[in-house]
Amino acid sequence: MLFTFSAVDYMNSAGISIIIGVLTEARKADQRLLLTGLTPHYRKIFQMMGLTQYAPVFDNEDAARQSVAG
Repeated sequence: MLFTFSAVDYMNSAGISIIIGVLTEARKADQRLLLTGLTPHYRKIFQMMGLTQYAPVFDNEDAARQSVAG
């Protein structure tokens, strides 16, 4: 799954909680979750929470897609 946050300016704790839930379910189903378009602020928050070790963050959609392709 590819989550693109390029149009997201603000995300509250409920939104982050939903992402954690989706990430948990994706891992249970042996699916990958890829993130792109995070602002530097949210990239730092996701790193601090340890989410980036389970859902890698990419600078753009092309880089995320290339990581899956090969």
